[in-house]
Amino acid sequence: MNSDHSMNYIESNDGIEPTEKQEYLFNMSGQNLESPKEKVYGKIVAKNNRDYYYIRVHQNTPYDPLGAYAKREQYLETKMIKTSKSTFDFYMLYLKTKNSIYMTRARRGLSND
Repeated sequence: MNSDHSMNYIESNDGIEPTEKQEYLFNMSGQNLESPKEKVYGKIVAKNNRDYYYIRVHQNTPYDPLGAYAKREQYLETKMIKTSKSTFDFYMLYLKTKNSIYMTRARRGLSND
């Protein structure tokens, strides 16, 4: 087998672009992260021309940085989970406005996702 032939095959990618991934991170105010030290509450991952939405949850409900567990945040087990765009949008609206109706809608949306 000619090694030059296999090299040509590898170099020729037939127009397929490598996977490009961008992340957009949001803080507890629903704003873009200003510092890498800030905790992430929402994330949009743009990959292969699609957007994927993530929010921070505690015990399978959207985490409320203003709620009962706010003072114990560093000890809580929270994680980022994938959600629908509408659930993500309601969670971000809650973080921005502090209006509890949006948290209610985010909780309902998460249970339906």
